[in-house]
Amino acid sequence: MKKLLVLFVSLSLVFSLFALISFTAGAEDGDGEVSVIGVTFVSATENECKEVPRGGSDNSVLFDGVTFLDETLTTFDKAGIVLTQNTRCTEAEVYPQYSYILELSDDADITAVRVVTFEYYMAMIGLPKDNSIAVEYSSDGSDFIFAGDYVFEGEAVNGEIAANEYIIDLGKIVTGKYIRLTFTYGDSPFAEKPVWEWHGFTELGVEAEKTGQGIELSSEEPSDEPSSEPAETSVPAETSDPEESSQTPAPPTGDVGLVGLAALAGIALAGMVFAKRK
Repeated sequence: MKKLLVLFVSLSLVFSLFALISFTAGAEDGDGEVSVIGVTFVSATENECKEVPRGGSDNSVLFDGVTFLDETLTTFDKAGIVLTQNTRCTEAEVYPQYSYILELSDDADITAVRVVTFEYYMAMIGLPKDNSIAVEYSSDGSDFIFAGDYVFEGEAVNGEIAANEYIIDLGKIVTGKYIRLTFTYGDSPFAEKPVWEWHGFTELGVEAEKTGQGIELSSEEPSDEPSSEPAETSVPAETSDPEESSQTPAPPTGDVGLVGLAALAGIALAGMVFAKRK
């Protein structure tokens, strides 16, 4: 009987410890993280803009985590780079428009958008008109709410072939499962093609947490000094402020559960010691 009691208490202790480890891991494995699971290209006018993934890939490379930010690039014909083509680049003052719709893994509270571009001046791969990106959000992928036009600091430089990262800070929290980013081609420095022919991208993403995780905006005032980091913080253009989502208090952290499991493990251990003494 004593051996059975010792065995029972030992198994209880092992179970409690495994449960405690599992619970702790679950609380720390990034439950609030949100990722991009799909990207859709849409031309505002049919055939004015075309998506051209390079190197035999498709646009799933835009959310695979590979950015080329730390690599020396010599060509645009590389898997992992996606180009978008302006088919009317020879027509002055004609500025075609297109969008990328990002589908997220969960409904999310979104504070920023991440865009990693590919720029190659001499190959006619430049940046959007006025360095502006229009951002919208949606819960169903159909009805989008305008968040604003955001301007970032950047320039396609002669002699540069590189990926560059831009963080588009929304300046507020928007809630949805879809983000639509709209880009417009702008004037180029080339006489024969007065409007940029290409835009390039290596990654699109968001800075977000699952809805209800208690995300908060920073209370720090933005610095007027230019950042030395490669990622640039966007400045929202003056636009009408859309309906903002309310912030939800953070859910319990699970500390009570941890304490309970620890107590159970302690009781089991004490029982085993008692049984051995008996």
